[in-house]
Amino acid sequence: MRARALWAIVEDSWRESWARRASVVLALISVGLLLLFAFGVGVRDVAGQPGMVTISLFGMELGQTRVEIRSGERTITQHGLVVSKSDFVKAVELGALGLLIPWGILFGLFVATGLFSSMLVRGRLYLLLSKPLARWELYLGRYAGGVFLVFVTTMLFCIGIWGLLWQKTGIADAGLLGAGGLVVFVFAILYSFAALIALLTEGTGIALVATVVLWGLAEVASLRDTLRAFAPTLGSIADFLYYLLPKLNDLEALMNRVISSGGVLDLAVPVGASALFAAVMLALGIYIFSRRDY
Repeated sequence: MRARALWAIVEDSWRESWARRASVVLALISVGLLLLFAFGVGVRDVAGQPGMVTISLFGMELGQTRVEIRSGERTITQHGLVVSKSDFVKAVELGALGLLIPWGILFGLFVATGLFSSMLVRGRLYLLLSKPLARWELYLGRYAGGVFLVFVTTMLFCIGIWGLLWQKTGIADAGLLGAGGLVVFVFAILYSFAALIALLTEGTGIALVATVVLWGLAEVASLRDTLRAFAPTLGSIADFLYYLLPKLNDLEALMNRVISSGGVLDLAVPVGASALFAAVMLALGIYIFSRRDY
């Protein structure tokens, strides 16, 4: 019964996102990018060179221009740029990851935090609280609804790129799928903080700004060794922030490693520490939401 109640709240978030056209916008952006790649990027095998291809963009072949001067005459020749299929696949996957971070996460935060804040509007909140639901179920269900929305759109985009790369090159590399899962994980961490701030301020704007600041601080904290070399005090502050905040820079490095080499070394520390941060944010949010008088 509890699981069914949570899923009902997730479905309510999904329906509201469609009513607000948020899901439509996310879907259209993903589909648009996939169509651009499907029809704008051409891949052609090179005769006599197995595993090598030339690339064209909207019918124009990428190439290398060489200028030769012979007997006072200048000759310009164009040679197609030949790359290996595996290098092309990795480059496209890294480019797709570059779109998901930060733009996919930021847009997901904008949509999901707006959905969470809408729950706190007095009339809607009173209606939700009148239902036979515990407050922790309502809070977690709304949070899970935002994560589910971003998970669906992110993975559809990653699966689309994976399928198009397979069709164009014959290589079914799952690196982007694994990296996409980590992207959703990073979103879930940031969203746990955004939901807490949205609860405290009952607004979307401040929550988004605070979350972006948190993201920036986490990135700066990863440079603690460099900051320590510049000024010991800055290094100490960065050390404090590094151990306090989620390991977002380490997770981003993991995503690149999953795509580039297929490795997932040192997974436990960044994932475990970041998951602990999200759990603390959710616990604080649930406690405040359960104790607040509405």
